[in-house]
Amino acid sequence: MSTLVMRRPDDWHLHLRDGAALHAVLPFSAARFARAMVMPNLTTSAHDHRGLLSPTAAASWRRCRAG
Repeated sequence: MSTLVMRRPDDWHLHLRDGAALHAVLPFSAARFARAMVMPNLTTSAHDHRGLLSPTAAASWRRCRAG
């Protein structure tokens, strides 16, 4: 039998929230997944593509991915 090992799969449904929830979820997800399809649940709603990922979330993701 063959074995398929997915070491860093993609997360196709990642909810990110503001504040403490962001800081709790983001490092966990960044350590396990190569990429993510983000579903933002932000305190301030996004009205266009520029507001979908807050600068805090984007910076946190880059820090987590850098190790």
